Amino acid sequence: MKLRYHSDFSSFYDGEKKLYPEPKETLEELETKLIVACEKLNSLPKTKPASEYSDDEDIFLDLSVAKFNLCNFIENLEWKIDLKLFYAESFLSD
Repeated sequence: MKLRYHSDFSSFYDGEKKLYPEPKETLEELETKLIVACEKLNSLPKTKPASEYSDDEDIFLDLSVAKFNLCNFIENLEWKIDLKLFYAESFLSD
């Protein structure tokens, strides 16, 4: 089995070189969450350059924060999926 999003295994270990716990969600649940999060990110309206918004428009900030949060959530899901695959690969090799 091969990881999908990471090539460096060091992100799966904490500062004491202990492997992070296996995610409780199944691989299928994580993949479903990833698909939904990507769809939400893609459904957000495209933003204009910041200079094109008037001072009374908060939508630029709202969209920027939403995109930032969704991107972080997506990265976290990708990490969890690869950690889950790492556990599966380790289990199969034992």
